[in-house]
Amino acid sequence: MEGMKRLAMDGPQTAIELLQKALDLERANKTLSKNYWHALVYVLANAYIKTGAKSLAEETLAYGIGQDPKYPLFYYARATLSAGQENMEDTLKQLRLAYKNRGSTISLMPLPDPLEDDSFRNFVKDARFVQAVREMQRR
Repeated sequence: MEGMKRLAMDGPQTAIELLQKALDLERANKTLSKNYWHALVYVLANAYIKTGAKSLAEETLAYGIGQDPKYPLFYYARATLSAGQENMEDTLKQLRLAYKNRGSTISLMPLPDPLEDDSFRNFVKDARFVQAVREMQRR
């Protein structure tokens, strides 16, 4: 998991090559545990998001969801993509899917709070967004 260490130390651009290579190897020969595989896909997608490679992030997340449609952080990452495009309707749709699936898998990473996540800064002052998120969190 050298790519994840690089992400923490050097930033997303340095890590992407290693993470993508790891995912390509994993696609060819599945060796990772489910938790590490989830983390690999999620971290790679977020690295793509941070560097502005949104189509590669979406492609990575689509692959992840295709392999495990119950993993909530894939939908959460999609919500951050939609928020970056200022699409509140799709952002909420993806967050609803994330919250719907949050209990269906054991994750190494907890579901972040969208009201505290800078990715949603354009929506946190909108009462509709706040109300919708609070409703999701109560369920």
